[in-house]
Amino acid sequence: MVDETQLERRILILRVLIAIVLFLLFARLVDLQLVNGDEYARRAEGNRIRLMRTGAPRGLLYDRFGRVLVSNRTSFAVVAWPEGLPRDSERVLNELAGILKIPADRLKEALAKGAGSPVPIVLERDVDPQAVIAIEERRDELPGVFIMDMPTRSYPYGSLGAHVFGYLGPIDLDELKRWRGQGYVGTDQVGKTGIERLYERDLRGVPGGQQVEVDASLKPVQVLGELPATPGTSLVLTIDLDLQKAAEEALSKSISRLDRRRPGVRHAGSVVVLDLRSGAILALASQPAYDPNRLTNGPDRGAYFTSLLGPPSALLNRALSGIYPPGSVFKPVTAIAALMKGVVKPEDRYYADGYGPYGKVDWNIQAHKAPHGWVDMYRAFAVSSNDYFWHLGELVGVDDLSYYARLLGFGAPTGLDFYPEEKTGTVPDREYKRSLFQDRPLAYQIWYPAETLDFAIGQGFMTATPLQVAQLYMLIANRGVAFRPYLVAGKVSPQGEWLEHTEPVVGRQVDLPREVWETVERGLQKVVQPGGTAYGAFIGVKYPVAGKTGTAELSNGPSHGWFAAYAPVGDPEVVVVAMVEHGEGGASAAAPIARAVLDAYFAARSRPPALPAWWQTGLQDGRKGARAVENPSVGPQASPDEHGR
Repeated sequence: MVDETQLERRILILRVLIAIVLFLLFARLVDLQLVNGDEYARRAEGNRIRLMRTGAPRGLLYDRFGRVLVSNRTSFAVVAWPEGLPRDSERVLNELAGILKIPADRLKEALAKGAGSPVPIVLERDVDPQAVIAIEERRDELPGVFIMDMPTRSYPYGSLGAHVFGYLGPIDLDELKRWRGQGYVGTDQVGKTGIERLYERDLRGVPGGQQVEVDASLKPVQVLGELPATPGTSLVLTIDLDLQKAAEEALSKSISRLDRRRPGVRHAGSVVVLDLRSGAILALASQPAYDPNRLTNGPDRGAYFTSLLGPPSALLNRALSGIYPPGSVFKPVTAIAALMKGVVKPEDRYYADGYGPYGKVDWNIQAHKAPHGWVDMYRAFAVSSNDYFWHLGELVGVDDLSYYARLLGFGAPTGLDFYPEEKTGTVPDREYKRSLFQDRPLAYQIWYPAETLDFAIGQGFMTATPLQVAQLYMLIANRGVAFRPYLVAGKVSPQGEWLEHTEPVVGRQVDLPREVWETVERGLQKVVQPGGTAYGAFIGVKYPVAGKTGTAELSNGPSHGWFAAYAPVGDPEVVVVAMVEHGEGGASAAAPIARAVLDAYFAARSRPPALPAWWQTGLQDGRKGARAVENPSVGPQASPDEHGR
C-alpha cells in the first residue's frame, strides 16, 4: 500500500501540474485577447471576406448614324473558388457539366487556365435560367461553385456584318503571355477577329472589384464594398446599317438562286461598298457568314466553329481575304496601259471574230453566239470582247501590263486597318513565273505570249481581292485619286462624348491624262446601256452608272461572277463591287446585287435616319473636343499589341 506521505506528494505534484496548465491557458488567453487580439480578429475577418473581380461592359459599336450594331446584356455565369472545391473536385465538375450539358473537359480547362488567380474563376458564361435554378437547388452538392451576374456581348443582328464586327472567345495562352501586365486573367474573353480584335484594348474597359462576405462554402453572402468597372470606349463605324442589310440580302438572294440551279456546287460571295469621297466602307458583306452570338456565348461554340470551316468556309472574309482572278473587271487596266503607251486610240476599230492566237476562243463563240465583229474600245467594253483585249495585251506586252496593274493598286494592300490583314493577290510578270517554277524545268519558267493574253483579261496568274477591285474603280471615278479605306469613323466615351474622329487620307494617287480616265469611264457607261452586258440588270435605272461585268473562268468548276460599278457618273459618290463564287456570269449573278445596293443607297440618301442626341451634339459642332486622327495605314498583321489598341 501507498503510505500517507507518498499520497500527499503525488497530490502536490498533481496540483502543481494543474496550476501550470491553468497558467499556460491564462497566458494564451491574454495573448489572444490583449496582446494580439487585433491581429487574430483581422485573420478571422479575412477567412470570411473575399475579393471578387467584376467584368466591364465592352464599348458599343454604332453605325454611321448612331444606331447600335453590337451591344451588351446581363447574363448569368458559373464561377468557382478553387480553394472552396473539395478534394474530389472532379466529381463536382462532372456533376456541373451534366447540369450545363457541356463537356467536363471545358470546365477543367477553364479551372486550369485560372490557376493561381486571387479572384473567382469563370467556368461558363451566359448560362440559361434553368441551369441556374438547378445549380442553386444543389448548392450543398457543389461546394465552391456559385452564380454571378456578368455583362455578355450581344450581336442583335445575328450574322449581319459578322465579318466586320468579329467575335469574342476565351483568351488563349499565347494572348495571355503577350498581354501580360495589362489586367487580363485566364478566363477572360477577348476579340478574336475583326473590329472586336483590332480595337480590343479600347473596347474592353477596366474591370471593377467587390469586397464580399462569404459563408463556410465560400458562397457570397453580401457585398461590403465595391469599385465599379469602367465601361469600354465605344466605336462609331462607317457602316450604314440599311446599306449593309441591302448588300447582305441581295447577295443571299443571288446565292440561293444559284444553289437551286446547281445544288452540287458550293456558292459563296462578297460585296464591298465604298464612299468615293472619303474611303469610308459603307457596307462589307461576306457569305456564307456566321452568328457571332454562337461563337462568343453558345454552349456548342466548339462544334459550331468546326461546322463553319466548310467548304466553303464561313470564317473567311471574302471581301478582304478572298483571292480570285478578276476576269473582265480588270480590263480597264489593259485599256489604260494601251492608251498610255499610245498603241491604240479609243476610236480605232478592230475586227473581233472571236478567235485569238494560240487557240483562244472568245466567250460569245463558246456560247454559240455571233462574233462581235467591228468594235472600238467603247464597244469592246460594252460587249466585253476578250478578242479585242487580247489584241491590246499583245500590243502592250507583259512588262507594261504588270507596271500599270501595280500602279493602279494591284499586288499591294489598300491600307485598310483590319484584323486579320487584307490579302494582296498577285500581279504576274516574268520574274514571278521564274520564281514560282524555280524547282521545275526551264520550260515551266518561261513567260509565254499566250499568258500575256490571259493577263490582259484578268485571267491566268492574275489575282485580286474585291477590295482591290473597288480601289481600281475609285481611281477611275475620282480621276486618279483613291482614298484609303477605313471602317472606324471615331471613338466615343461611355458618356457619349466624341474622343476621336477619323480624317480621310489619300492612299493612292495616279497621275494620268484626264482624257484617259474619261475614255475608260465612257466605255464603262456603255456596259449598262442597251447592248451592254449589264443592261438587263440596269433597265430603268434613275441615276447614271459606270460599271463592268466580269466572268472569271476556272479549271475546276463554274466561273466566278463579278460586277464593279460607281455612281452617279459626273459627281460620283459610291462604288460597289459584287463577287459570287461559281456564279457563272457577272451579268446574271453579280450585277443584280450591285443594282439592289445602288438603289438602296440612292433611296436612303433623301431620307437619312434620325441621329441620337449625343451624336448630334458632337457631329453638328464638328465633334467638339474630339481629336482628329488620320485614317491609319497598316503594316503586316495589324493587331492590338502592335497598334496599341
